[in-house]
Amino acid sequence: MILEVKNYKNISSINLELSEEKINFIYGMSGTGKSSIAKALIGDKSKENISYGKKIDDMDLKVQPKINENDFSIFDEQTQKNLLISKNESENIYSILFSNDGSLELIRNDISFILSNINSQRSRLFQYVNNVDEMIKKINTRKLSTSGKFSSNSSMAKLKAETTNPKYGEYSRFIHRNGLDYVKWIEAGANFPLFNEKKCPFCTRKLTEARLNKLQKIMKIAPEQYKIISDSKDILDNIGIEVPNFSSKREVDNLEKKLYDAINNKKIINDMYYMIDSYNFNSLDIKKINKIVFSASLKELYPEISTIIEEFNDNITELKKRLCKIKLKTSKLIGKNIKQLNDYLTKFSIPYQFEVDSYNTQEKKATVFLTSKKDNIHEDRTDNLSYGEKNLIALLLFLVSNNKNITIIDDPASSYDDNRRKIIYDLLFEFHDKQTFVVLSHDQVFIKYSLLGKETKKYLDNTGKILCLENNKGICIAKDICTEDFDSLENQILEFINNNELSYYRKIINLRILSELYRKGNKKDKLIYSYLSAILHNTSKVDVIAQLTQLNMNEEIIIGYIKEKYGFCLEKIPDNVYEDFNYEELTNFEKIAYKREQYRIKREKKRGVKSYIEKEFDDIIHLNTRYFISLNPYKFNIYSENIYDSI
Repeated sequence: MILEVKNYKNISSINLELSEEKINFIYGMSGTGKSSIAKALIGDKSKENISYGKKIDDMDLKVQPKINENDFSIFDEQTQKNLLISKNESENIYSILFSNDGSLELIRNDISFILSNINSQRSRLFQYVNNVDEMIKKINTRKLSTSGKFSSNSSMAKLKAETTNPKYGEYSRFIHRNGLDYVKWIEAGANFPLFNEKKCPFCTRKLTEARLNKLQKIMKIAPEQYKIISDSKDILDNIGIEVPNFSSKREVDNLEKKLYDAINNKKIINDMYYMIDSYNFNSLDIKKINKIVFSASLKELYPEISTIIEEFNDNITELKKRLCKIKLKTSKLIGKNIKQLNDYLTKFSIPYQFEVDSYNTQEKKATVFLTSKKDNIHEDRTDNLSYGEKNLIALLLFLVSNNKNITIIDDPASSYDDNRRKIIYDLLFEFHDKQTFVVLSHDQVFIKYSLLGKETKKYLDNTGKILCLENNKGICIAKDICTEDFDSLENQILEFINNNELSYYRKIINLRILSELYRKGNKKDKLIYSYLSAILHNTSKVDVIAQLTQLNMNEEIIIGYIKEKYGFCLEKIPDNVYEDFNYEELTNFEKIAYKREQYRIKREKKRGVKSYIEKEFDDIIHLNTRYFISLNPYKFNIYSENIYDSI
């Protein structure tokens, strides 16, 4: 895989080659562009990724072969947040628990076939449920008493009272004589302007005073609850209920019965599909899978669905067999995968274990929680986890659920001890399956593990590029790292000065770095350090010899100590220590050592305070002395922009 980038975030240019279907490791200090490479690999061309001062046309990304946007996954800070254990349903957790097991899908297909006819009526029946809900909202039939009957405050109870109220007798008789449609026709006409002009709104003929008074009286005495119900005609029609004749108590009583039926039918439909869908959840109770009892009113409304219900009831035994089978296989599969996760928690020395909270095979979502191994109370203890433990678990869940061809892992081992870092390193290879992994880190530990791992076939066959990323003011290069690039700083310095033609002063620079490793050692080490420091600080040859004389020493003795200590033959101080010295020939590591001393000389003359850049120089020189084994500082330039500006 080849990545070419121009003017992208903090990278002005880089050409990067990675090994496909292997695990590639890229090491670099913070700010070198590792996260930029991660975004570039996935083809993120967002405007905010353009290098400062550049235009959209200046930015260029080329990845060969091209990565499909659905073919990569990335583990970074945002992924960590998304994967940290929470009570939210997750597709990632589902894929971990079920592992896309094919045998389960086959059983589900059988169950879906048995349920296909009844599921085909789902939208139709739920439309009925929605219509019932609308009816309940419209005519306020929610007010049921504890006995299951409409309460005295409900619209239905008030309507029944209105039918026997003498106040509405004339209205009742008018409906009885003329019919409900005629009343509705009059009420509709009353809303037209012509009615206020005492004209018929339909034929425009003038209304007699007696006729007008009659109509106005009828409209004024219209019962309130009946008006609500008659206005709900369309809604009632949708659930197979007719608006009753207000003059007929029997019809009003029948309306009450039908409203009860509709509310009961809603419950039948909801319960039916809840039972049918329950096989998708871990709450499945096969004992509660029973024959469906369709009400007489539903049979009358949907006779063809009634036939489908009968077919379902005939197949209930076969359905239960398959549900038993899927429940058993699901339990075994989830148990196996949960055990795998818990085994990793044990490896990580995290004293918790995963337990399944819920799952939904239809939506392919699931949740898990963590319980403590120290108690028998199965409560969620996720909040007890440390930040590091949560991130470790997030990485574990990412690797377990990852099935993409291109996987980018940004800083997976930050702030962990060596034991856990090694476990994380092993995890990468355990879950690698001919995918292309790109592991980015600002810690050298993975580089060391990967170099050591090449001695084992399992790791060797799956290890790709091992690179050090350098960024000098936007110009990025990636250098191959090999085993020989790691050694003690002493060996690296000696190898460098023994294998290069160096001027005298350049030898002093490097030997002085070497002697600093032992400056607090025995008397000989201190004398070597003082001698080299004096030369490095531009002390004249005469003064150096005079200082040695005061100590009953001479150059021959000190040079002998250097030969004895380092096996290196250093000549005596020449008349011109800078003869053949060329600053531009120095490696960046030597330049830092040289500049460090120049800054110190100037500061001591002015009796000033050590500047931030001097402190950074010190950190670089001393940082390498802290490691028994370190990356060769002569070959690899892992420096900040401040350092590049100063050298």
